[in-house]
Amino acid sequence: MKYFLVLLFFCITILHNVSVCVAEGDKPPSHDPEYIKALYLVNLSQFISWENSEDALKICVVGDDALGAKLVQITENSGLSGALNIQSKNLSSTFDSCNILYISETAEFEMQQILYKTSSHRSIVTVSDVKDFIYQKGTIGFVSIDNTIKIEINNSLLKEKGIFVNSELLEIARRVL
Repeated sequence: MKYFLVLLFFCITILHNVSVCVAEGDKPPSHDPEYIKALYLVNLSQFISWENSEDALKICVVGDDALGAKLVQITENSGLSGALNIQSKNLSSTFDSCNILYISETAEFEMQQILYKTSSHRSIVTVSDVKDFIYQKGTIGFVSIDNTIKIEINNSLLKEKGIFVNSELLEIARRVL
């Protein structure tokens, strides 16, 4: 039952964000995997607690400007632009200001360097759609199964970093380490 309620919350949130886009005159890309990933990234912040959280959380994106643009669109259309700050980064960037760092599949070759650079920063949740990301010292991975985006969580690593994931999010994850 609890799983159903969490899933329902995610669906309502996603539908709300899609309806906001419609209200603004944009076509909601309901079957666009990148748009769904962007919605997940926005919603993840509601299920994760950081030891030293600031007022505005920062979601940083490496390697996929289209996803960054979708994140900006979602936050602006849903009124979250004050609560979430979206930043585009590259390999030479510093990541200390990021709370959530999305590493796109297009940045896979730089992924190990990025994960190494972020390993000393306890407050960064790394997210990616790279295959087996949670087995490569990443914290949350997106996987596509039957045209549906699911998440995998490396909760052991998150706990080591002092980052706490709500049990409801752990319940809907496809895999938890």
